[in-house]
Amino acid sequence: MTVSGNVKMLNGIEHAIIMADRTKIPIEDVRYIEGDLFRLFE
Repeated sequence: MTVSGNVKMLNGIEHAIIMADRTKIPIEDVRYIEGDLFRLFE
């Protein structure tokens, strides 16, 4: 599954990424993430 959108917050208690549209993605399920912020680390 591919999800695109804006990240609202990272929830450390639930170990999830919360998207602006309120989609919850368990961090354990993330295989790859990209965005302008992450290009700084390349």
